Amino acid sequence: MLKDYEYFLENILNKLEGLGVDFRDYELDHIGYQASSDEDYDQLLPEFKKLGEMLSEELVGGR
Repeated sequence: MLKDYEYFLENILNKLEGLGVDFRDYELDHIGYQASSDEDYDQLLPEFKKLGEMLSEELVGGR
């Protein structure tokens, strides 16, 4: 189950704001997720597809 992604995003945006980074004119266009296993990935994939459009499933750094 995908947990606390909204808290994760809110936390990052609050930290950027605290640093004085003005991001209001920018659109969040992607999120990367590193699964702990193939099983974890397969379990979460349907939830990610509900949240947005899957553009790529490329491996990064062999993972």
